Amino acid sequence: MHFAEALELSMTRPTYRVSPGMLSKLSGVSKATIVNWLGGRVAKPRSQDRLWRIADALRLNEVELRHLFLSAGHELPFKTEWVNVPFAGLPIGLYRTRPDGEILFANPALVNMLGYRSIEEYLRLNVAVDLYADPGERVAWQKRIAEAGALRDVTVAARRADGRTIMVRDSAVAIRNTADVVIGYEGIWDEATA
Repeated sequence: MHFAEALELSMTRPTYRVSPGMLSKLSGVSKATIVNWLGGRVAKPRSQDRLWRIADALRLNEVELRHLFLSAGHELPFKTEWVNVPFAGLPIGLYRTRPDGEILFANPALVNMLGYRSIEEYLRLNVAVDLYADPGERVAWQKRIAEAGALRDVTVAARRADGRTIMVRDSAVAIRNTADVVIGYEGIWDEATA
């Protein structure tokens, strides 16, 4: 994911949307700089300090922060641990992904349900390629959610780390940018295997 895309996704979360002007006021980073970042005119911000101020203003959790920094070509000075991940204790799988299948967020229940050893291992996967038993099912799901905006209790055949297929109930919402283009999905996977 390019830095511009990661920043736009961070700024257009359903729970916390912010314009470039508002982000500038909250972070102290100039609006012109933010607009240049969003426009892709700056592929790799030089200053980690600015990234920290942006991340703080956007109230990013550690997983979201890691994506923002890595997309900007910077390493983070810490390792994600479950204790700092939102919703770590919920017994239902939560996720945030991009339309191309890149995984942006997952909680421990989802990682465990699918049989992966760590969040790092899970974040290297692609939903469309690695987690759907039938990739065509993902394409049909994307078409339905783009039209409806949200889906509830859709049954999906998911592939676990060990290759076994399980059934999950998927409820999700499409995340759109200011141009009304779908740039991500947030949702829940709950195992439904009999």
